[in-house]
Amino acid sequence: MTDPIRILLVDDHSIVRRGIKALLGTEAEIQVVGEAENGLEAVEATSRLSPEVVLMDLDMPTMNGIEAIKNILLRWPSVAILVLTSLTSYREVFAAVKAGALGYILKDTEPEELVQAIKQVHRREPTLHPKIARMLLDEVMDGAAGGEMAAELTSEEVDVLRLLTMGRDTAQIAGGVAKSAEQVRAHLNSILSKLHLATRTEAVLLALREGLARMDQAAPKYLMRLLEAVQQERSGLSRDALDTSETPTEPMGEPIGLAELVRQHREFELELTLAGRIQSSFLPRALPEVSGWEFAAKLIPARETSGDFYDLIQLPDGRVGLVIADVTDKGMGAALYMALTRTLMRTYAQERTRKPHQVLEEVNGRILADTQGGYYVTLFYGILNLETGILDYSNAGHPPGVLVRGPKSDRLRVLARTGPPLGVTKQTPWQSSAISLQPGDHLILYTDGISEARDGGSQLFGVDRLIQAALASSDRSAGETQDMILQLVDRFAGEQPRADDIALIVASRIAG
Repeated sequence: MTDPIRILLVDDHSIVRRGIKALLGTEAEIQVVGEAENGLEAVEATSRLSPEVVLMDLDMPTMNGIEAIKNILLRWPSVAILVLTSLTSYREVFAAVKAGALGYILKDTEPEELVQAIKQVHRREPTLHPKIARMLLDEVMDGAAGGEMAAELTSEEVDVLRLLTMGRDTAQIAGGVAKSAEQVRAHLNSILSKLHLATRTEAVLLALREGLARMDQAAPKYLMRLLEAVQQERSGLSRDALDTSETPTEPMGEPIGLAELVRQHREFELELTLAGRIQSSFLPRALPEVSGWEFAAKLIPARETSGDFYDLIQLPDGRVGLVIADVTDKGMGAALYMALTRTLMRTYAQERTRKPHQVLEEVNGRILADTQGGYYVTLFYGILNLETGILDYSNAGHPPGVLVRGPKSDRLRVLARTGPPLGVTKQTPWQSSAISLQPGDHLILYTDGISEARDGGSQLFGVDRLIQAALASSDRSAGETQDMILQLVDRFAGEQPRADDIALIVASRIAG
């Protein structure tokens, strides 16, 4: 008896996971080894549980299914991904297929069809819901002759084409239509000639699109060719993609034209949109409300989303962890690196509740162990005691924080760097420093989207302007201070497009 197929269920709705698990629990050939409620958890669970098939939803918080597919297949290419979702839009379907999903079925699929789909992808055979298959066929066969296909072909040629679609070779087709092999080859050549096609694969896909052959009877190799054609990120099938050993063709190159540039632009826009969603999904939903304190925080993403983020973490014993960070680079990679960093910070902040440099050391070690490099993150982390006002902090290569004192004391303190950025090296230790916030003090933490904002003449806003703004707002609330700083940055930049994200935290101790 063979071992059961190891399945990981990924869906953000627990009731859906329970239902699928109950259904699959009746199948002796299938074993559900784990569950995940978002893409990040799916990547981690794949590493820990080694599933053979991942049943993946697409629309999930934190990290969506598309990015999870990419991450999983990058690290574990032997895993088969079967998308199970209610999403049928062009964007999600093509993004999932291009990411490497081997199957795409909908949540209205019958239970026995779901079980069959799992077994098929486990055998490395594609499986597609008919609606999804038609969508893919319409895309990759765009421009191919259709509509009059049945009228163009004889009944014998249609029979030959249907058997070809089922994966029959020439001898098997000859037996099925009571013809000789030579007659079958003549029919195939006639089909290609009438339809102005180059290969048998093109003829099969066109037959599926036009309904002359049944999708559920199509040979896996043709569905695989369909997926490969979509994954080539072209709007039409190249002859290279559809070449078969029985029908050789010449390679055909195509210059990048307007349609290709438009497609690339749309993909870029989609990546920025998804990166922005990941970025915003990790921001805290609410700020601490504590007597004697005010907190204000804001993230303003640039068009080319970077990896800026902030976090306020509730810690034991009346403490709050303040995090502000900036990942190098832009787009999806930076957003995912940000998501990893934020998750690690939250994990180790709960374990190392007194020494911020120990948190950074733990996070840095995990980043270097779990990623392949190419990114690093500047980060300020402070542990604020809400009873005493003491702030223990470490600054990992981040722009210095600013502490503006009340009018009865030294007006300004700068919270300088105490170590290098995270993700660079294992060897350099970080240090912790401490400072006390008195009633009337404002702590201002920011990313370089503020200090490096440019005006029309490429002059930087700079730290000095930020300090002057902070000093001018020392008698204001945290929210008013935040708004004043952002308004000054906007006024300084004028019509210049924002080149980088802006993240800003203001923590104020209310004067007695």
